[in-house]
Amino acid sequence: MKSSSSRSPEVRRITESDRHCFFGYYDVQAWSPDKKQHLCHRVKFRDRLPMQNDVAEIGVIDLESLKYEKLADTTAWNFQQGAMLQYLPGSEGREIVFNVRKDGAYRGCIMDMHGGHRKILERPLANVSPDGKFGLSINFDRMFAFRPGYGYAGGPDARLAEDHPDDDGVFLIDMESGKARLIMSLDQIHGFSKDWLLPGHHKLVVNHLGFNTDGTRFVVLTRYFPPPGTFSQTMLTTAAGDGSDAYHLTEDYRYASHYNWKNPSQLLIHAGGATGNQLYLLTDKSHKADVIDAGVFTSDGHCSYSPDRKWIMYDSYPDNERREHLFIYHVERREKIELGRFLSTHTGSTDIRCDLHPRWSPDGKSVSFDSTHEGFRGIYSIDLEGVV
Repeated sequence: MKSSSSRSPEVRRITESDRHCFFGYYDVQAWSPDKKQHLCHRVKFRDRLPMQNDVAEIGVIDLESLKYEKLADTTAWNFQQGAMLQYLPGSEGREIVFNVRKDGAYRGCIMDMHGGHRKILERPLANVSPDGKFGLSINFDRMFAFRPGYGYAGGPDARLAEDHPDDDGVFLIDMESGKARLIMSLDQIHGFSKDWLLPGHHKLVVNHLGFNTDGTRFVVLTRYFPPPGTFSQTMLTTAAGDGSDAYHLTEDYRYASHYNWKNPSQLLIHAGGATGNQLYLLTDKSHKADVIDAGVFTSDGHCSYSPDRKWIMYDSYPDNERREHLFIYHVERREKIELGRFLSTHTGSTDIRCDLHPRWSPDGKSVSFDSTHEGFRGIYSIDLEGVV
């Protein structure tokens, strides 16, 4: 690996200083296709978990004037992933999707950016296919019981007492009709993984999942509720878009964390493997695992490929000085360019922390991220024109 001597790029805050603003996760599209707007959550607090009736505004920022426009409210949100807000793929920036609470249940919502028309889906969204035609859904009540920072504070999971119910798991949503159906149950996942689980580790939850780059397959990160004093481990499973043809990328439960699909058959992920905890490029439907520059990717971070797949963007958790590092890495040249180090004014709980969650613009020439280095939650952007 070689480092770059390029100048430090300019960091620009795009949100106000009098309200806490953030986008959310790192693997969904925050920018409009024409790069003129950026989506945003706006909230009144940042020092506690959201409760059932706490509202997050859904809004959009004009990136020239920095004017904020409110679009909607939601009570289905958290600080890590927001309301799963993003531009709907394939809509050319005309529609956005986010989760809402309606009639006491969580639902996905497709909203027209101009007329305000809404379509309510049968289930909440956890991921959307690259063509915008399908969504994946999980149980956010069960997730809240497992990790409050990634679930919604709405009420107890109806199946919380069950270790691996046969009517819960991964659901597929038809975005046109709004209908949803179960395609991979927790009981099914338990059936093909129970031999790898230790006694007392059989209560399962789907933690993360995501379509590959052409929507033909998706990955599921299944974890178990850890007994007191222990940490949960992860099993990686991929499957076809309808839940069939399941394949276990890991043959047991082990450490696995943030990921990003490089192409339809390769998955970048920080995970445990033959050479320890590393950033690996896994090949689907095989046990091929290539380490990506162990000298650079020394700890877990939010990883994502640039649109042209030439760069990997990465961040870190706070170092000894409570600074979060943000950098990009040229895959072919093995060149690392640091974009900045940002003070994390952490408030104590991991479930309300503010990770950078860096995100590429559609053309790969800018990035945005969330940060608290000015003492409040804000969204920031960096122009990479003079860097990449």
